[in-house]
Amino acid sequence: MPIETARPGEGIQPILRKLLLNQQAIVDAISSGGDINLAELGGTPVGVPLPVATPVGAVFDIGYADTASIDAFDRLRTSNPTGLFESTLTYDAQPLLWNQKVVGAGTVTHLPDESAVRMRLSGASASIERTTRSYFRYQPGKSQLIFMTFAFGQGSQDIIKRVGYFDANNGIYLQEVGGELSFFIRSSVTGSPVNTGVSQSAWNLDTYPDFNPTKASILVIDLEWLGVGRVRVGFVEKGRIRYAHQFLHANLLDTVYMSTAQLPICLAMVSGPGFVGTNDFIGICGSVISEGGQDENIGFPFSVRNSALRAVGGSPLPVISIRPKGTFNGRINRVEIVQRALELFNDANSTIAYDIIYNGVLTGATWNSVDANSVVEFDIASTSIAGGIKVLGGFVASTNQSKNGQQTGITGRLPMSLDIDGLSPTPLSIVCSNISGLGNVAAQFNWQEYR
Repeated sequence: MPIETARPGEGIQPILRKLLLNQQAIVDAISSGGDINLAELGGTPVGVPLPVATPVGAVFDIGYADTASIDAFDRLRTSNPTGLFESTLTYDAQPLLWNQKVVGAGTVTHLPDESAVRMRLSGASASIERTTRSYFRYQPGKSQLIFMTFAFGQGSQDIIKRVGYFDANNGIYLQEVGGELSFFIRSSVTGSPVNTGVSQSAWNLDTYPDFNPTKASILVIDLEWLGVGRVRVGFVEKGRIRYAHQFLHANLLDTVYMSTAQLPICLAMVSGPGFVGTNDFIGICGSVISEGGQDENIGFPFSVRNSALRAVGGSPLPVISIRPKGTFNGRINRVEIVQRALELFNDANSTIAYDIIYNGVLTGATWNSVDANSVVEFDIASTSIAGGIKVLGGFVASTNQSKNGQQTGITGRLPMSLDIDGLSPTPLSIVCSNISGLGNVAAQFNWQEYR
C-alpha cells in the first residue's frame, strides 16, 4: 500500500482530515489488500512527497465527530456516569418514588409480568400523570442524561401522550397524538408555560421514517442547560444512541430557554372531550444520569433543634420534625433536601429508644421556618404520630446526660418533597420513647439543600 502524501508546505492536517472522512473506504481497501489512493477520495495524488517535518509549535485541529460518542458539553463519553435516579417496576408501581394523579375515568395498573405500569383512560376529558417525587439536581457544566422506556400503544386523535423530563412549567418531552410524533420544549420564562414543538418531519438530525410509535421504545434526552445550552433528543436502537433532533439556543435567544433544569421524569396522557372507548399507555423504566459526577459539597448546610427539653414517657413522642416549605421566594419548592445527620441528648437515668419516621401523620403540629434562607420548616409541638415508615432506629444509653450522634443520608430514595400539585409536604420526624419512667430529650437535624 503506497504511502499517501501531501503537497509541499501543506502539512499533515488535510491528510488526516481526509482519512477521517473516508474511514469506510480505507477499511475496505485494507480488507481487500488494495491501495489507498486519496486522488480517488478527493485528495492529493499518490506519490507527492510529504514534508520532511511539521513546523515546531504547529497546532492540529483534531476533534471528535458530533455524534452520540460525545456528551452534551462536547466531551468524549466514558464509562463513569453518576446515577441520580433509577426506577424499575418489578414488584410494584414504586409509590415511594412516584407521584400519580388521575382525573376522571382513568386507572393505573401494575403489570408484574411486564415490570411495567399500564395507564388507561376510559372516558372523555380525563387525564393521568405519573411523575417522580424527586426533582433531579442539575449542576452547571455537567451533561444531564435521561433514558426512559415506554410504549405509546395505539394512537388516537383524541388522546395526547407525553414522556420525558418535565413538569407543568418546564422541560423536554416526546408527544404522540394519533400516531404523529413531536419533540417539545416547555418553558415558563415568560411567567406561564409555553410549549414549542417540532414535528417528526422537521426533525433536523434524523426523521426516523422507520419508527413505529405503537412499539416499546427507549427515549434518550441529554442537555446542557446553563440557561442557554443545547438539547438533544432521540432513541436507542440496537444498543446505540440515534439522535433525532437538537434544539440550539446559545447566541440565538435573548434569554434562557427554560427556567430550570432541575426537573422530574414524567409520563402523562390526556383525553379530549370527544374521546370514546379506552386507550393505554405503558410506562416501564427510567433513569437520570449526571455525566461528570455530582459535587456533594455545594449544598447549603442547615440545622435545627428543639430549643427546650421535651419530656418523654412510654408513648412515642415526635420530639422534632422537618418538612419542605410549600413555596420558597414565591416559587413552588422543588429543592432537593438531603438529610445528613442527627443528634439526640438524653437528660435522664433511663434509656431512650428513638425512631426516624418518614411521612408520618402528626397531631398538633405547628410549623415554623428554619431560616429565611432555608427551604425547610420545623415542628416541636406535635404530641403524637401515626403511620409513616421507620427508616432508622436506636437507643440513647441510660447514663445521665448522654448523647448519640448518627450519620444518616436516608432520604436518597425517600425524598422530602411535595406532590404533583405542590402540596402535601413529606415530613421527617425524630420520635422518642422512654424504656422506663420519664426522661427529658433534645434532638437535632442537620441537612443540605441543593438548588
